[in-house]
Amino acid sequence: MTITVGNIFGNDVSNRFKYNPNNSLLLPDVCIGVEVEVEDSNISDISGYQCNSNIKCVPDNSLRESGAEFIFVNPVFGEDLLDSLEALKTSIPEDSTHGFRTSTHIHLDVRDLEVEEVIKMVVIYSLIEPLFYTFNNEDRWDNPFSYPLTTSLYNPEYMRNIKELMSSPRLNTPLAVSASERYFALNLSSISKFGSLEFRMFNSTRDPEEILKFIKVVMLTRLLKGMVGDDLEVDIRAIESKLSSLGYAYRINADCYEALMKIRSSSIAEREYYNSEPRGSIGLETTESGEDFNVG
Repeated sequence: MTITVGNIFGNDVSNRFKYNPNNSLLLPDVCIGVEVEVEDSNISDISGYQCNSNIKCVPDNSLRESGAEFIFVNPVFGEDLLDSLEALKTSIPEDSTHGFRTSTHIHLDVRDLEVEEVIKMVVIYSLIEPLFYTFNNEDRWDNPFSYPLTTSLYNPEYMRNIKELMSSPRLNTPLAVSASERYFALNLSSISKFGSLEFRMFNSTRDPEEILKFIKVVMLTRLLKGMVGDDLEVDIRAIESKLSSLGYAYRINADCYEALMKIRSSSIAEREYYNSEPRGSIGLETTESGEDFNVG
């Protein structure tokens, strides 16, 4: 039986509207969620602010001067996605501030995928992450609110989620949600929270055309996951060729991918060690018969 992210975490995959795919998108029928942060919204009652269809406004206390976040109520695809982007534009006050503290977040649906497929998406992202940052109108690589994967891999909280994802074929427990998750460009905890991969490195904008560019590059991770082998091996030149055919001229640097593979190897080794060792030898008190010692 195929076990998907949706099966594991109970995320419903039935929410659809017009049911009309749009072939202008790399993935015409894959659901997307969008969140746009703004400051200086000049909205007196953010929670009660009336938005257009499929858009809601929520306060964001991490931002300044009536900071607000405009988000899709439901993830949508195709024609509904294009309609929601137009609704997003008209819902966000035109004079809002889109500064370095604000960003656009793209959620890519993975509820219908197996965990192994999601891992392959992370592998593709590790190969092309700098490409994502080229779609910003400012340098966000060093932005403290969107640390790239190359930096995030050395954060203990993020490392823990990476290890859990890379070494567990069933991902039976939700990935940890930490206070610092908003600072990682690729948010993994959204897999168990929403059934999505969240990409947080894009600058804030209300322009549908700009957000569509973000969405299309995010879709590459899902589109190209089939080019990653079962052992997560990759043919870098083949991936570059595919990117070129899609209109993305990009030269891959594999340093981040190689760091990811080292983490995967170590996490699998740790799990195999834990599963193979007698429990008494790793610090649990046991009886002479080797059974767990139950105090009281």
